[in-house]
Amino acid sequence: MSNAPNEIRTDPRPDCFLCGTSGKPLYQDLPSALFETAGRWSFSQCPQANCGLVWLNPMPLEADLHRAYETYFTHADDGNSAKAGFNLRDILYGAYRTANYPGWLLSGIAREKSRWSRMFLDDISGGKILDVGCGDGRFLSRMHARGWTVDGIDFDAQAIATVKQKYGLHLRHGNLLKAGLEANSFDAVTMSHVVEHLPDPIAFVNEIHRILKPGGRFVATTPNADGLGHKKFGQHWWGLDAPRHLHVFSAASLAEVGRRGGFTNVKISSTSANADVFIGASYTVQENPNHRMGHSPTPSVLRTLKAAAWQFREHSRLSSDPNCGEELVLTCVKA
Repeated sequence: MSNAPNEIRTDPRPDCFLCGTSGKPLYQDLPSALFETAGRWSFSQCPQANCGLVWLNPMPLEADLHRAYETYFTHADDGNSAKAGFNLRDILYGAYRTANYPGWLLSGIAREKSRWSRMFLDDISGGKILDVGCGDGRFLSRMHARGWTVDGIDFDAQAIATVKQKYGLHLRHGNLLKAGLEANSFDAVTMSHVVEHLPDPIAFVNEIHRILKPGGRFVATTPNADGLGHKKFGQHWWGLDAPRHLHVFSAASLAEVGRRGGFTNVKISSTSANADVFIGASYTVQENPNHRMGHSPTPSVLRTLKAAAWQFREHSRLSSDPNCGEELVLTCVKA
């Protein structure tokens, strides 16, 4: 075995961690499509109709997971050329949003995007909230402005420092399982695109159940293995993101994680709020000769138009196929 410093060691994971069924090979020997992480990666899928979990097999060792994030977007080069690229994309995306907003408003996508931006807590006026994997802090800053008392935790010390500098929020650096937070202390806990990164999702959900107040709400969003985007793009779907996404959940498997985590009131839905982002990125991965998408993909008008059209189509289909959206939304209430 090589001792290269960026090597990510792995262990075989032949069986579904939820139901114990032997997985069937789904994709084999894929490159890391995002951020050019070293290695080749394969996925298995549980064949049980009432499960359908997708997972990396073999799976990175937990001790080596940090190596999968060495070129992650939160650690992108911040030189002048990168800043110029990001500024250009910000300008283009602002123009895109302006052009699409009338259609989003009429179709209901604008409301869905608004609900997503508040992690589907729009029916709660305030309280004490913890965001697990709080990243750059934008969500917590938004919720603080709406009257919530905010707290957050992230394993990335750089992200925590940035949040303090940018928003003046004092959040936690570390692992939720080791943080020792007080039981029954939060009105809401959120995880946006975190559960798929966790070696042991059930342990995290158990801890979230412990720290929530009775009647408190847990909301998690994650890529949807059953969504239309995965069905179309297969191994080039943006939601796979090997080797960072250890598990890619179906609606049934994500609901089971909620139940195994101690919740009895568990609801699953899906959303197309970010379908344009998922589909645009998936087209980029598919069309690139190396099937990779770097930090600064070249903008494409055609790709953008196709992604926008896909979002409208997917959103309209949700009424007849509630689990077809690009992202799953897990909502649990503590009894």
